[in-house]
Amino acid sequence: MALKSVGVNLSIFGCTLLIVWGCLEVAFALAAPQVPIKEALLYAPHPVLRYVPNPGVDRRYRTTEFDTQVAFNSKGFRGPESVPDSSSRVFRILCLGDSFTLGAEVALEESYPYLLEEMLNQRSENRADSIRYSVLNGGVGGYGTFQELVFLGEFGLAQKPDLVLVQFYSNDVKDNLRYRAFWNSVFPDSSVFPVRDDVVAPVIGSVSGSVEVARSGIRTASILPDIKEVLEKNSHVYHFFRARINILKSTLGVRKLTDFDDFMVMVREPSPDIEEGWDLTRRLYLQMRDISRQNQASLVISVVPNKTLLARDGRFDEWIAAEGLDMTIPHSVMTKFGSESQIPVLDLLPPLREAGALTDLHYDWDGHWNASGHRAAAIATASFLEQQQLIPDREN
Repeated sequence: MALKSVGVNLSIFGCTLLIVWGCLEVAFALAAPQVPIKEALLYAPHPVLRYVPNPGVDRRYRTTEFDTQVAFNSKGFRGPESVPDSSSRVFRILCLGDSFTLGAEVALEESYPYLLEEMLNQRSENRADSIRYSVLNGGVGGYGTFQELVFLGEFGLAQKPDLVLVQFYSNDVKDNLRYRAFWNSVFPDSSVFPVRDDVVAPVIGSVSGSVEVARSGIRTASILPDIKEVLEKNSHVYHFFRARINILKSTLGVRKLTDFDDFMVMVREPSPDIEEGWDLTRRLYLQMRDISRQNQASLVISVVPNKTLLARDGRFDEWIAAEGLDMTIPHSVMTKFGSESQIPVLDLLPPLREAGALTDLHYDWDGHWNASGHRAAAIATASFLEQQQLIPDREN
C-alpha cells in the first residue's frame, strides 16, 4: 500500500507539474515570448548544414522588446525575390553571417544588408553613376564560419555575387569546433572537405558539389534530438529560466563568464581547444577566400564587437575586470589575420563605439542590434567598401 501511495502521489505531482508548465508556456507565448535558437517553422532540417532558412516562410518574430516579421524568399534569403542579373551594371553583394546579419530583431527595412543596398544606390545616384547595387541577406541565426562556408557553396554562389561580405562574431570560434564534429560524423574520412587537422584535401569540384555527395549517402542527422534540444527549440519557459539562472550563476561566481561561447576567446591565455578553434576559423576563411576568387568574387570580413564593449553599463566593466578578460582579442586577431592573408577586414568596434556614445545600439535583454545598431553597421560598411575601393568607383 505504501508503494502504491507513493506512486499515486508522484503521478499527481507529475500531472500538476505538466499542467503548471503548460499554463506558463501559454502565458509566456501570449504576454512575454522568449526567443528560441531556431524559431519553429522558420528553419527547415538539412542533412549537412543541420538547418537552413525555410524557403517561402513568413513568420512573426516577437518578444517583449520587439515584434517583427521574418520572410524568406524562394531561395531562402531574407527579403523579396531576387533574380540574378547578368548585367555588368549591377554589382551584387552577398552578406553572410549569423543572427547579427539576419537581423530578425528588426524590420527588413531596418536590417543592415537592406540599408547597405539603399546607401550604396543613393551614392550612385548622387554621383550620377549608372552602376546599381543588389545586396542579398544570407544571414542564418546560430551559424558559425564553417556553416557559412558550406552555405556559400550550396546557395550563395548561385546568386553570382561580385563581393562576399561575411560577419565574424566571437562565438564563431566555438561554433566552428562543434560543427566540425558534426561534419566529421557525416564525412568520417574527410575525403570531401578539408576539416581534419592532419588532412588538407582538395575540394571536390565545388562546395555545392560536395553537399550533393553528402546528400546521396545521408538523408537525416545521425543523432536524434534529446530533451534539452527539444526544449531549446520549443519552450518559452525553458529559455526564460535558463537565461536568468545563467545570470544568477555568473553574479554569484558559480559560472564564469568564460564558460559562455562568446567570452571563451577573450582569455589572455586561451586553452588548447580555443587555439584549435582559432586555427580552424582561419583555415575556413582562407577556403572561403579561395572559393570566392574562383567565382570572380572578392571576400570581405567584418568583425562584430561584443555588446559589453559598447553598452553604457558599469556592471560589464566589473565582470570583465574580475575575469581578467581582454575583449579586444577577436578584433586584433582578425585584423592581423586579414593583413597576412590579403583579406580586407572591417573592424566595426571604432565606428560603433562612436555611434554608441550617442545612442544605445543593442536591445537591453536580447543583446542583438536594434535599428540604430543596424544603421551604424551599414554606414560603417558602406564607408569601408568605398575607402578600400572594394566597389566600383564609377561607371557612366
